[in-house]
Amino acid sequence: MAYQAGWPFWRTAARMGIPLSVRVLVVHDEEAGVYAVTSSSLKGLFAEGETLDELHTNLKDAAVDLIASHLHQPPAQPPITSLTLCGA
Repeated sequence: MAYQAGWPFWRTAARMGIPLSVRVLVVHDEEAGVYAVTSSSLKGLFAEGETLDELHTNLKDAAVDLIASHLHQPPAQPPITSLTLCGA
């Protein structure tokens, strides 16, 4: 079970070590040849990669760094226990 980033008290939940869920939108920019992801639930999240595997790695790293920035400290445990990319 995970608590949705962006919901009230999500920072408190993350500080307590509760895993977070982050909703993301993945798009493929054919002109640039990259996949890009943004999130409405975790403000400021952006990542891109030439492949979905690269995007997955970059997204996880960016989300962990951004969550630590929002908390003003590293989270109690890794905030993301699993990450699944879904297209529209």
